[in-house]
Amino acid sequence: MRAIVTGSTGFIGSALIKRLVADGWKVFGLDRRIPDECCSYEFRWAGLSVPPFLGAETCDVVFHLAATPGVMTSVSDPAGVYANNVSSTANAIEMAKRYGAKRFMFASSSTVYGNAAADTGKPVDELTPLDPLNAYAASKIACENAVRDMARFADIDYAILRLFSVYGPGMRGDLAMPKIARCAMDEADFPMRGDGSSRRDYTYIDDVVDAFVRAAVEPKAKNRTFNVCGGSPVSLRDTIAAVEKAMGAKVNVKECNEMPYDAVATYGDNTLAAENLGWSPKVGFDDGIKRFSEWFKEKETPSATQP
Repeated sequence: MRAIVTGSTGFIGSALIKRLVADGWKVFGLDRRIPDECCSYEFRWAGLSVPPFLGAETCDVVFHLAATPGVMTSVSDPAGVYANNVSSTANAIEMAKRYGAKRFMFASSSTVYGNAAADTGKPVDELTPLDPLNAYAASKIACENAVRDMARFADIDYAILRLFSVYGPGMRGDLAMPKIARCAMDEADFPMRGDGSSRRDYTYIDDVVDAFVRAAVEPKAKNRTFNVCGGSPVSLRDTIAAVEKAMGAKVNVKECNEMPYDAVATYGDNTLAAENLGWSPKVGFDDGIKRFSEWFKEKETPSATQP
C-alpha cells in the first residue's frame, strides 16, 4: 500500500507514519516543516496552496492531517485559519485525484460539536447537530463538506475522523497538558481557565493512529464519519492532579476567566467506530498520562553527556 500523509512532521502525522512504515506501507510525507530526525519515508517540502507534485506514480490512500491548528490561533486570525484550512483541503483532494487515490482520510475535530455535550449532559454521536464556537471549528465543518462534495466528483472514497483531545508523546507545547507538565517541572504558575470543572474526552495518540489505519482499509468506512474518542471525559482539575502525580511535582494553580470560544465539555460516543472499524480505545487515561509524562521529562531534562 502507498500513502501520502500531509502534515507529516506534526504530532499525529509523525506518529501515523511510524505505524504505516512499521506495517509495510510505502509513505510519502508532505509538510512545510523539515523533519527533526532522519526520515524512514520519502519526504517532500511543500505546502498545499496549490495541489503539489510529489513524483509518486500512484497512491492508494491520502491522509490529510495538515491544517492551521488551535482554537487560540483562530481567535487571533479567524479569516486566515478558515481560508487556509478549507483551501488546503480542497487542494489535497485534487492531489489525491491526480495520484489515483482510492480513499481520502480527513482529520476533523470534536470542536465541530461546540457545547452540545455540556448542554445535553450526554455523549455526542455523529448525528448530533454541529455548532462551532470558533473559526477553527467552523473551518473543520467546511472542510468536511468539501471532502464529501469533491471526493464524490473525483470518484474517491473518503472517511472523516472527528478526533477528541488527542494527547501523548510528541504533542504540541501550547496545549494544556504540556503546559501543566512544564509548570510542574519549573515550579511555575499554571493559569487555569475557570474553576477547573471543564472536561475533555482525551484520546491517546496510539489509539488515534490505529483508528486512521483501520478506516483507511475497512470497506465499512467508505464515505462515513466517525468519532474517535476515549469516551471518559476528565475535568481540568483531575488532569492537573494526574500530571502532578506522574511528574512527581505540584503545580501552583491560578484561576483565570473562562473563554467563550472554548467548549465547556467534550464527550463523544464511539459506538459507530466500534461497530464498523472494530476500533475501541486501548490506552486508559492514567496509563496515557504516565507515558506522556515520561516522554516529557526525558525531552526536557538535559542529557548528562551534554556540555
